[in-house]
Amino acid sequence: MEEKILNFLKKSSNSRIYEFIVNYFNDDKDAFIKFLFKSGIKSNSDIMEKIFNLIPLSFIKFLYKKDPETSKTLILNFFSDVTSSNGKYYLTLTEMEDLAEFFKDDSRDFSSRDLAEKILSEDMMDDFFYDTMQNIYTDVIEELNTENLKTLSMLISDSLNDIGIEPSTDTLVEIAEKQGHPDYAIVTPENLMNEIFDDERSTKAVLEEVPEIESDLSFLFNSSYNHAYFDEKWQILLSEIKNLFGSENIGEDISKTISLPNGKNTLRKQYTIECTNLLNEVIDAVLDSDYLDDEDNIFEYEGSLQNVAIRLINEGYLEGASMQIPYYDYPDSNLVTKTLNEGFGEYFQY
Repeated sequence: MEEKILNFLKKSSNSRIYEFIVNYFNDDKDAFIKFLFKSGIKSNSDIMEKIFNLIPLSFIKFLYKKDPETSKTLILNFFSDVTSSNGKYYLTLTEMEDLAEFFKDDSRDFSSRDLAEKILSEDMMDDFFYDTMQNIYTDVIEELNTENLKTLSMLISDSLNDIGIEPSTDTLVEIAEKQGHPDYAIVTPENLMNEIFDDERSTKAVLEEVPEIESDLSFLFNSSYNHAYFDEKWQILLSEIKNLFGSENIGEDISKTISLPNGKNTLRKQYTIECTNLLNEVIDAVLDSDYLDDEDNIFEYEGSLQNVAIRLINEGYLEGASMQIPYYDYPDSNLVTKTLNEGFGEYFQY
């Protein structure tokens, strides 16, 4: 019996084998492959290769339950972008920015993928927000630490260079009177730290006299606000990528310069990231979905893990990475304050 079937499979065309599966196994490819394994025909590599080429996804699905690693080896023959090392799998992309494609395109306005593209792009530090400062006193002055306020007070004092300003507030009037000239007040580091910075109106009045410093404080806050937002989203992006790919990190740039036959050099961009979890998720999604179509082998058609994964994400068969953006989206105020004080020295030095 085994010999007859063996000869039949060797000599028959694909269409006749299909008819055999339909007539004798009620079109149950899983039962047919199970029969081949039980009958011992699996030891005939030529026959098994023929069956694999005929019904590749059904073959892989059956084998995947018994021998996942061998199944992965068969699948990787279709992929040009995955390698294995020490039991782990690695995806090779052109550049880190390509990771954005693994995020959901979940909004018509600004999707998770759009945000990931912006964060990972070369212009990632371009502002997310403009005109972020509402009140220079509450947003900046009240949030600066003592050390930075001391530096600011000395810069303001030096900029005014003992030139008197109009005492337009009660606090400035008191300072002017104590200084013995009620018509004008001399701003010093001491009265800035001890009196003026404690009063919003007086602080704003002084800052109006030093427009360059006032402008730099505005730039500092806007930069800090955007950096804080970026840092928050970066951490979310890292977590999503690590979870989706099963990677301990976000990957590694392995680009290198190569010499061309004409003697010139060119940069070959390459980026690699562990993808063990992603590979498993993609295989499960394909083998348990409508994509289990032997006549349209998605692994072979797409030719890469990257393309298969993105297609599955776009069509809802695979849960892509996500960076949900609330309607009112802004960075944590404590992080803004931290960034504000840490970045102060880049704008102001004394």
